[in-house]
Amino acid sequence: MKALAIARKSLREQVREPAILVVTLLFPSMLVVIYSSAFGQAEEGGIASYLKLLVDDADEGDLGAELVQGLRESEWQGKPLFGIVEARDPAAARIALAEHKVSLLLEIPTDFSADIATARASERASPPEVTLRGDPASLEYVFAQGILDSVLRDAMAEATGRRAPPPVETEYLPGTGTLSDFQFGVPGLIIFGSLFAVFSTAMLLVRESTGGTLARLKLTRLSARELLAGVALASLAASLVQMPLTFGVAIATGFETQGSLWLALLVGTLSSFSAIGLGLIVACFAKNDSETGSLGAAAVMPMAFISGAIFPLPSVPLGRIAGHEVEAYDLLPTTHAAEAMKRILVHGDGAGDLGYELVMLTVLSLVLFAVGVVLWRRLRLDRA
Repeated sequence: MKALAIARKSLREQVREPAILVVTLLFPSMLVVIYSSAFGQAEEGGIASYLKLLVDDADEGDLGAELVQGLRESEWQGKPLFGIVEARDPAAARIALAEHKVSLLLEIPTDFSADIATARASERASPPEVTLRGDPASLEYVFAQGILDSVLRDAMAEATGRRAPPPVETEYLPGTGTLSDFQFGVPGLIIFGSLFAVFSTAMLLVRESTGGTLARLKLTRLSARELLAGVALASLAASLVQMPLTFGVAIATGFETQGSLWLALLVGTLSSFSAIGLGLIVACFAKNDSETGSLGAAAVMPMAFISGAIFPLPSVPLGRIAGHEVEAYDLLPTTHAAEAMKRILVHGDGAGDLGYELVMLTVLSLVLFAVGVVLWRRLRLDRA
């Protein structure tokens, strides 16, 4: 009963500061909206909506224009593959490329048609050449070049009558073939958002200590377990509101889940519980709200960026457990949360397929919480 009383008290304190509560609840949703605006555009306009090709066609014949028209008509999954922009002035084209207004510049030389005619007449003649210009440090350039190389190779083979390289058949994992970057990114964003429980939990506990509440609560013979259980329940309640909101916003902005939202909600809740445990540890060393923010950020960054939640990581194997290869990142609960969330929402896996991830996520979350309880009792409660 004491834990429930502490939970009600903590919830009331959060409600008294609506700005912090709103940020905690809505920050993951805001991330989803921003990510959707950046990468979800491919859902509507196809890859061409952000993959712009600037074409400088200097060919004196007609085949250069035919090549450009062929690129314009190229499609992927029924949508344009390239956004073609024809250059009117070579100097202006170089400026647009330097300013990253386009993905790459395709230059078709003046003798393009003549070279194709020569290649048709003699197999010993050199094949016609075009020039691709761009910034190799740009992901858009690398992506566009990789796609355009294949398209140009096929177009040249058809134009010259020479044998094209054998086609490569591509097969995607079930449920992934038509997904955009937005679809793949949402599971990681949800896990990243759940880590905000680190800040809310730590802030509640630090204020219990700095405001003198902790000393008064000790007079009621309140145990560390009851206090921390109450604060954890309050933070978990906020997470249970945050998670459905995030899912709702993701679906409203075009996200299509392949699996059970209830199972995804369970994974998100377990991830929030691990964040609460980490928040307990942060609260043991923070003396005020400012330190809570700094230490909380230092704790959240590894949990988010060294877990695969935001971007894939290289393999660092440590060994095998029950047939599963254990990576160095597997020591973080968010690694298993991100993997489970991705497999549920993207691949449509069920609970029976996620035994290892769910067990590891639960165990590591409990370990973090237990460490937080022990440290709080020794470093805070016993010294109050």
